Amino acid sequence: MKICLQYMIDMKLIRKKAPFKVKTVVKYWRDAKFTVYANISESQHPDSWIPLAYDTYELELADNVEIKLPELTATDSIELASDEDSFTVTFAAHHPYEELDYLVIDHNLSEFSDLPEDVEPLPSFVLYADEDNVWGTDEAKYIAEEYGLSATYDAENTSWTVTVGGKALEQIRDLASKYRDNVFEIYSIVSDVKGFQSGFMHDGSYEMTKVKITVENIKTISLDKNEVILAIYDEVYQEITLTATIEPENATNKKVTWSSSNESVATVTQLDDGLRATVKAVGEGIAVITVTTEDGAKTAECNVTVIKVNEPVINKSQGKSYSTIQDAIDDAAAGDTIEVMAGIYRGNLEIDVEGLTLKASKPGTATIAPEDQLLKVK
Repeated sequence: MKICLQYMIDMKLIRKKAPFKVKTVVKYWRDAKFTVYANISESQHPDSWIPLAYDTYELELADNVEIKLPELTATDSIELASDEDSFTVTFAAHHPYEELDYLVIDHNLSEFSDLPEDVEPLPSFVLYADEDNVWGTDEAKYIAEEYGLSATYDAENTSWTVTVGGKALEQIRDLASKYRDNVFEIYSIVSDVKGFQSGFMHDGSYEMTKVKITVENIKTISLDKNEVILAIYDEVYQEITLTATIEPENATNKKVTWSSSNESVATVTQLDDGLRATVKAVGEGIAVITVTTEDGAKTAECNVTVIKVNEPVINKSQGKSYSTIQDAIDDAAAGDTIEVMAGIYRGNLEIDVEGLTLKASKPGTATIAPEDQLLKVK
């Protein structure tokens, strides 16, 4: 039997991408060829190396020499429904003679794939054969948890269980829909403590798990308000919150953008949950607030009218202002909404209008004190 021994002759050749460092030497055996690669990587990616210059020697070995490699099997395929918030993959390793060292998880959305340069890739991950410290370092554990990954190692069965959710799953859904025809491929290899691996990332001899992502497209989007009137009174600029509703509820991509047709009249600021936004009056006039879905460019609109008033009580249904609450009530029609600006209002209120709504301009800031018939608006 002949084997081919390749080794690096110039360590300087790998120092091309700081802060990469030489971490280990990886011995790789396949098709009667024994190869030694210098492994360069950041601490959390010990499988990231680049080709090196080497000399080649042929060595004569006895026929009974046998190289034992670790074996790895992984979950073959997963069907991921559009409403699922995580998926789990199991990696089971076996080695007849040596202890296992680590498991490398790469995929078709990593920095080594052909994603466009301006697209942020999903990192690769390394897990260790250690029940108490599966991520190896606190830094690696922090990164994994930030991405929504959790993992355990079962020493008795020499297997890892990895659950993917959170930011990682959101990124997988997004990038897989744009660049991978909704299929996320996971590539995995396992290494023993002597550096022998079950496969190799660069020749396709890894284990592959295919995650097929079901996509539920948006059919409609709507807003809870289609027409609103905002007032400007004595340097107080009213604002409201708009809420968008997407159908179906389990749509895969619920990302939206908000815009104002005239920011000199009203501005719109998207809130953290994405489907709500704050609209604030800026100046008199009319503006259209539009919410647009990333999936399918579906839209919904709200027409905003901003008025300047000299009186603190406003009939929002009619766009009129009044000096007293009672005047506004007397002039109101069934179903109207009256809003009251900040202040203290004295007097008994007589309400004889069906379905009338009386509220503070900012919800939750009005207090009625019956003992002296004061309506306090903060």
